[in-house]
Amino acid sequence: MSVRHEEFTYILIPADITADVIELKYAGKEKDFQAKLKEHFSQDKLNPSQEQELADSVVEKGSLDTSIISQTAQGTYQIIPLVLPTKANGYTCVNAYVDNVGRFKNSVDNSRATRCCDDGIVGDCFISSTFDDEEEFKRINFGIEDYEKLLANPPSKEKKIETWYVCESIPLCC
Repeated sequence: MSVRHEEFTYILIPADITADVIELKYAGKEKDFQAKLKEHFSQDKLNPSQEQELADSVVEKGSLDTSIISQTAQGTYQIIPLVLPTKANGYTCVNAYVDNVGRFKNSVDNSRATRCCDDGIVGDCFISSTFDDEEEFKRINFGIEDYEKLLANPPSKEKKIETWYVCESIPLCC
């Protein structure tokens, strides 16, 4: 089953601290939205030495056949849950999306995204919100105002379940 979204907003937090946070809009298939994120993160490619550093790291952890690294490392992203969907928060979820291999690309630290995610983020970061009650999944608006609230009251790893603000009348949590 292919999920198709009505228009929703999401944000891009550029790693460049002098660049503005950008509110973006999207409408269409979920798989195309995911492809759009992958395309953004594939703009900066790993050079051969960075690819070798990644391969060495993977071998050290014993987690993957290194022959597929160059194919999978370009344009992949990691999802960082910031708000988990619960009945108490109206099944609202907020996720950050970051370059899976940004550290190996020597991407710069993203201090704003790091503050929002309570994690060391490098490179650009997207943040999007969804409604997900395990029966219905749809992306919902997460705009600049939501980002500013998140930045003012960021989640901590210990407090991912407490309510922290209301977005479009839906209580969110961190």
